Amino acid sequence: FGTALLDYYYGKYSEDIITSTNISDEDVLPLPYLFRDYSEMPKLEQKALQLAKGTVLDVGCGTGNHALWLQEKGFNIEAIDSSRGAIEVSKKRGVLNAELKPLLEETETFDTILLLMNGTGIFEELSEVSKYLKHLKSLLKPNGQILIDSSDIFLSNWISIAGVHLLL
Repeated sequence: FGTALLDYYYGKYSEDIITSTNISDEDVLPLPYLFRDYSEMPKLEQKALQLAKGTVLDVGCGTGNHALWLQEKGFNIEAIDSSRGAIEVSKKRGVLNAELKPLLEETETFDTILLLMNGTGIFEELSEVSKYLKHLKSLLKPNGQILIDSSDIFLSNWISIAGVHLLL
């Protein structure tokens, strides 16, 4: 993933990324889409960014699209990703606080946690959802919020039952 992002960043675009996990269908991710600005984002993502408050954690930040927009608006934002290439691209694009870090290693607390662009994909397996949601909850400041989007209907319903707010 990171190699593809770096290739695109350096003008070596050759093919798109195909993703799949145990909890989501196979999906084609066009690389140019991963480098979009706010005006090109779906309304769902725009709404999530508008709802952000206080200190923000952008989980699975990818190329830094969300972090860059929030940073521009004056937010104190930490962007994390488990892909070295994604973090490198994020930094090159101007994200000030981007770190190579798996979500489960995060220990700071935040007012807003974002998991956008089918952010539930980081859970990898349905059996891991509870563990990730508990960890996310532990990272929230009082009155904090977790904003997640998911394209998987079953998983969306399951998380809603668990008490997490989803942007549907």
